[in-house]
Amino acid sequence: MENLNYFKNAGNQGYILLPRRLLLNALFLQSPERQYYRLYIYLLLKATYGDGRTDGESLKRGELYFSYRTLCEQFSVCRATLSKMLNEMEECELIEIYRGKTNRQSSKIKMLYYEQMCDFATIFEEPSGKSDYEFEVFWDIYHNRSGLEPIDKELAHHYWKRLSSEERTLALVNVDVYFSDIPRSRWRTAVEYLGYKNFLGN
Repeated sequence: MENLNYFKNAGNQGYILLPRRLLLNALFLQSPERQYYRLYIYLLLKATYGDGRTDGESLKRGELYFSYRTLCEQFSVCRATLSKMLNEMEECELIEIYRGKTNRQSSKIKMLYYEQMCDFATIFEEPSGKSDYEFEVFWDIYHNRSGLEPIDKELAHHYWKRLSSEERTLALVNVDVYFSDIPRSRWRTAVEYLGYKNFLGN
């Protein structure tokens, strides 16, 4: 088999973390909804990995230019069906669509969960026993205090490892302060708490 490294190494393109249910539905679901999952993954893959320029226009990380014609051909659907799929994704706050004002202006999509799914180094980090233990303590304290459902633990652990030693300490000691200072309706998941560094008062 050629290009065996594709299975083992991300090269300079990084990794994408996909929920198992999303991947299973994209591959095996026997339903018209399968196209939604396939389209979403396709857009994730096509979004730019870093800020840059395309055809003289700027693109930020997690954005891509798209053509209705190209996507229709890619997924063997008519324009009306594609528009319906994209509009529903936008209504569900998975993407934002910036439509060109003229025929010469390209339409652009912003993947709203790009950082959560694609913010991974191209080389796996070595695990730290102390860091892992501290994370488990944080995880238990956070969910015992909040009563929130403990979801996306691996992603939360990823963000934990990106924090400095001082930030990890603040993330632990400020859990109670965080939940006391804001209304319950605005409480974030552990992933968001760490990713947005809410323990710093953000």
